[in-house]
Amino acid sequence: MPTPKPKPKVITHEETHRRPVWKMSKGMNTYMRITTEIEGARNAIQGWCEHEPDAEPMVWDQANWDELFFCVKGSLKVIAEDKDGKKKELIAKEGESMFLPAGFTYTLLPTGEPSVNLWTATPPPPKGIRALKDLGYDVVEVNRKLKEMAEE
Repeated sequence: MPTPKPKPKVITHEETHRRPVWKMSKGMNTYMRITTEIEGARNAIQGWCEHEPDAEPMVWDQANWDELFFCVKGSLKVIAEDKDGKKKELIAKEGESMFLPAGFTYTLLPTGEPSVNLWTATPPPPKGIRALKDLGYDVVEVNRKLKEMAEE
């Protein structure tokens, strides 16, 4: 199925939660809000991520794109590690944003409170979230379901 032609659209909270859940780690669930697969996004993708207070840490190597986190609820704690092993702790509280540029390894840690973040990646991988399987995530099924929803 070809990528849909991009067009202006509002994605509601209800629509977000009808989309397939991507379990990034135990206690950390993401719903894709703006995608290449459904909206035809070419320059950014966006997800809504809900974190339980004791969610397992999530580690990813951010090699090819920048990410922006907006803390909607609770707080977010991330350890950024550069290629030389130098680490920096970042904490964003409700209403604050966090910039996570390409070229670092990141660890998202639990904060002991329920948290929600709205994240944006730019530019997105050219084949939508399917490309994230290269980071070790099983997103093939989520990618398939998003494409099915685009056909509806």
